[in-house]
This record gives sequence, structure tokens and C-alpha cells, in this order.
Amino acid sequence: MNRQLVAGLVLLVVLCVFAVFSGSLAPHEEGYSKSINVMKADGEDVLIVAPEAPGPNFVLGSDFWGYDLFSGMLHGLPWTLAIVFVTSGLRCALGLGIGLFLGARGKTSLGSKGFSPLAAMPGFIIAAFVLYPLTINPVLPALALFLIQAAVLTVVEFLPLASSFAAKASILFSKPFVDSAKVSGAGGAWIATRHLLPFLLGDLLEALPVQALAVAAMIGKLGIAKIFIGGTRMSYDPIIMTPTRFEWLGLLGNYYDTMFTQPWLFFAPFAGWLLILACTILLSRGIRLQRRVSALN
Repeated sequence: MNRQLVAGLVLLVVLCVFAVFSGSLAPHEEGYSKSINVMKADGEDVLIVAPEAPGPNFVLGSDFWGYDLFSGMLHGLPWTLAIVFVTSGLRCALGLGIGLFLGARGKTSLGSKGFSPLAAMPGFIIAAFVLYPLTINPVLPALALFLIQAAVLTVVEFLPLASSFAAKASILFSKPFVDSAKVSGAGGAWIATRHLLPFLLGDLLEALPVQALAVAAMIGKLGIAKIFIGGTRMSYDPIIMTPTRFEWLGLLGNYYDTMFTQPWLFFAPFAGWLLILACTILLSRGIRLQRRVSALN
């Protein structure tokens, strides 16, 4: 039994179940906040002002504006799983499609020989420039904004993946069975979908968890720039930027500087990141091991 693959799938299913029932499991509704709580101490009322450490009022504590971190993270779990795994799936599908197209023409990359000013620019910088005006106080519905954000994250940094698929497809196109199909009158589309795609599906499955990690890392970097999945709420005088959907990886980037002052704000989403990391690593190793076993059999 492939224990790593089973463990990864079980962890993914558990996360999905919590995401589906997040609204019922959360102790408070989405967007709940309470900046001041009153507690009894030695018979006297004591005011506790946000941010509040984990305790009877908030399981995981509250942030600077009194938002319940536990409720927020439960409501943000569906957005977290969706942006990580949907985007990685779209990126892999797009990379595979373009890779097959290029491989059929004997090309192994999309790059040209000339110098590109964008070649050395990190992908999250490009994504930040595109998404910032759309994400801050968005006018679009949350779902529409999510789809745009997923599309941008899909396109950014997918070129190496497409080049990898193109190189593998190019090698397959030189195999004798492809020549036989050509002699029989098969067209390029038929050869790509019927002869090459089955060979590349294993590579596609193996690339999915790897791309999920890459997408998660980029979302965390965008969180440092206050660009959150689902939108950023920005107020003025003073300028305050808060996430609207409490997506986990964005929270990790948002609270990175609270590690020593309000550690619960950092380590709660960090624990969530470790769950996603464990899930993707187990899936990646399990799929790779399963492919090796299948090849030996």
C-alpha cells in the first residue's frame, strides 16, 4: 500500500470536509469582530482590548481590530483550498496543452533568443502590479475577483512548466509508434490526444502538488503586500488594510511581523500552512512512488 499517497488524500479530504462545513463549525459569522471584552478579575471588571491572546473569548485570539482568528480561518479555508488547488490544476492543464502544441512542432520552450526585460522580474511582482488595483476595496463580486486572481496566478510563472511538458512531448513525437501513426494518416491533434496524452498524464499528476506549493508561496508573498485572495478592505485616516476572506496564506504574509509581539497571529495561519504543506508533500511523494511501482510492474 502506498501509505504516503493515502495519507495525503485523507488529509486533503479532511480539509475539504472542514471547508464544506466551515460555516457551521465557526463559532461566529464571517466578519465578526469585537475590539473590547470585559472580564471579571478579583470581583472587578477588567477591559481587554484587541489584539487579544487565545483564551475563553477567542480560541485562537483576535487581531488588532478584534477579528476572531479562529472563525475567520474557518471561513477562509474554502478560499485557501480553492485558490491553491484550482490554480495549480489550471496551471498544469495550461502547461500541458501548450507543451503538447509546442512538442508537436519540435519546439521545447516558449522562449526567444532576444533579451526580455521581464525575464528577471519575480512572478509575484508582476502579479502584484496586475492585482493591486482590482483587490484593494474591490468593486467586483468576491467570486468574480477570485476567478481573476486565479487566472493571473495561473498565467504567472507557468512558462517553465510548459517548457518541461514541451520537452517531454518532443521526445515522444520522435518515437517509432508516432511515426507509425503518421504513416497511417493520423493528424497532429489525434496523435497528441490519443498517443501522447496518456504518457503525460502521470507527469501532470506529479506536477499538481508541486505547482500547489508554488502557488501557495506566491499567495503568501502577495499577502505581505496586502493583496489578499477575495479582496482587501482598506480604510483611510489612518490607512488600515485587512483581508476580507481570511485566506490562510494571505494571513501568514499579513502577520509575518507579529511573530515576537503577538505570536498567535502568526503561528495560527502558520499551522494551517503546515497542513497544506504536509498534504502536498505527501501527495507528491505518493504519486512519484506510485509511478515507480507502476513502471516496475
